[in-house]
This record gives sequence, structure tokens and C-alpha cells, in this order.
Amino acid sequence: MCVDAAGPIVTTMRAFIFAVAALLAFAPVANATPQDDQYLAILKERNIGGDPDKLIGYGLAACDNYGTPELFAGQVEHMQAIGYTENQTKVIIGLGMQAYCPDKLPKVPEPGAPAPAPVPTPGPAPAPAA
Repeated sequence: MCVDAAGPIVTTMRAFIFAVAALLAFAPVANATPQDDQYLAILKERNIGGDPDKLIGYGLAACDNYGTPELFAGQVEHMQAIGYTENQTKVIIGLGMQAYCPDKLPKVPEPGAPAPAPVPTPGPAPAPAA
């Protein structure tokens, strides 16, 4: 008997999160858009295959799951459990986010742009009063 140290409620929530991630990933896409076609073409160039509707679903799910670590981790685990390597999973998710939600990706400064101001670091702690 396998007992989850986190408890039955946490185990149930994990199962729910994984189920939602799987449903999002397998949601069929009715009509491919030019954006979908470009995403799929880049995946093909990188020798990453699979059902086009599912690949598009993975890209869209990455956008939906972004910012929710449990959902994002569930998607990664699901994709690796069905046979994608760690690198393939990163590429599918990364390209999906570039295609479908580029606003969620970190901004890369333009060449020649000034460097961001350094973040101040705290100095040594003051000596305790005597």
C-alpha cells in the first residue's frame, strides 16, 4: 500500500491538477491557424513529432499553466510520461509560449540598450547596541 505523506486531500488535488492539465493538452483544435502552422513547422524542423492537435494543445496549455507551478509541473510530468524527452518537452513548451503567449516570456533587451540598473544588495548587519 502506497501512502502519500502529504495526506489524502493533497493527493486528490494533485490528481485533479494532472487531470486538468491532460484535458487541456488533449483538447482538439478545430481549425489550425497560421500561428499553429508556424509552430508545428518549427517543431518539425527540430524533429519533434506527434499529433498536431495535441502539440498545439501542449503549447496552449503551457500558456494557461504559466504562473501556476503545480499545473506547469503536471504538464511537464505528463509529457515526459508519454515519451517526450526532457529536451523535447522544453522545446514544445518554449516554442508554444513564443507562439501563443509571448507576453509571458521574459523580455530580452535590444542590442545596444543600456543595461538594467543593478539591484542593491543589503550590506552587513549593523552591530548590536552595547
